[in-house]
Amino acid sequence: MFSLSRVLSLGLVALPYVSAVVHDVQVGAGGQLVFSPEAIAAQPGDQVVFHFNPKNHTATQSSFANPCGLKEGGFDSGFEPVAANSTQAPPTFAISVNDTQPIWVYCGQTGHCGKGMVFAVNCGADGSANSFTNFKKAALAQGAAASTGYPSPSTTATSPGTTSTASAGGQVHTVIVGGTNGLVYTPSNITAQPGDIVTFEFHSKNHTATQSSFGAPCTPLNASGATGFDSGFFPVSATATTFPTWNFTVQDTNPVWAYVRFEVVSTS
Repeated sequence: MFSLSRVLSLGLVALPYVSAVVHDVQVGAGGQLVFSPEAIAAQPGDQVVFHFNPKNHTATQSSFANPCGLKEGGFDSGFEPVAANSTQAPPTFAISVNDTQPIWVYCGQTGHCGKGMVFAVNCGADGSANSFTNFKKAALAQGAAASTGYPSPSTTATSPGTTSTASAGGQVHTVIVGGTNGLVYTPSNITAQPGDIVTFEFHSKNHTATQSSFGAPCTPLNASGATGFDSGFFPVSATATTFPTWNFTVQDTNPVWAYVRFEVVSTS
């Protein structure tokens, strides 16, 4: 059972606006196996939003030492199949930058990383050991050596509010967050199998999808030292007609608990 819970804190106060930058990154634009731009500099608090173009790509965190392998505890958008004739807004996946350490990313589709489809945040300058150039060279070298790839899902696109095929035996489960349904996830619970993808579709207001635990439903799982997902905040206006999404890949059949966290900022 994959369970979701929604908790909202009350007692809001007027807070000052804190500026943060949203960095938009196109994934596979124009049918090319590239992230565009390929590398950016970002500050803590910034957000990186990956926009998935036609074909079937991922944004998966790796490491400089292993550019085409999932980093333990790292983020993974899951596959985002987009039909070539799609007229809908492209699906997105966002990460929050927590510090100034480098973040290394690749596409998990079979063969794509080995062809140089990689991306970096806060990498070293050209000429340095951890430059983007060296990272991409390492990815190309893995491709040349025919490193192990990842299985390819089907190209069935996901429609809001539906469940569709994501991979052999896998499903895409769409969960609406907030909006006209109120302060709820819709549906509030699902049953999913390993390899399934849960797509959180964020509607109006400003919500997250944050993993917690049964014993502490309103506390991020990360707070206990365990590894848990967190979409980051997705502000959406009441008049929006397209909605950002964030994906979570189900790893096993153990319960997964999620809630909407609320960030309280004090003023002096």
